Amino acid sequence: MVELGQAFEQAMEQPPPRLDSLGEIVLEPFHPERDALAVHEALEEAFGEFYRRGESRCALGVDANNTTGATRLYERAGMRVLWEAVIFEKELVPA
Repeated sequence: MVELGQAFEQAMEQPPPRLDSLGEIVLEPFHPERDALAVHEALEEAFGEFYRRGESRCALGVDANNTTGATRLYERAGMRVLWEAVIFEKELVPA
């Protein structure tokens, strides 16, 4: 049985219909000054490959609260925010 949290995370990982997904770009730790160009180049390469495959759109997910500037980086690459979500969490303790 899949826990509710896992099911929600799996659902959130799915791109909206008819969009190809870029998957994950993970750089740990991310250094904006050093890594931004590499990420931008990787995005441009992915965009080109999707276009060659006949795709007209693609999507990726990002934690909008991260402090690395990822959202701005994607916007500078020509992407736009398609939708946003807020996820609530509560630690449960014995009553």
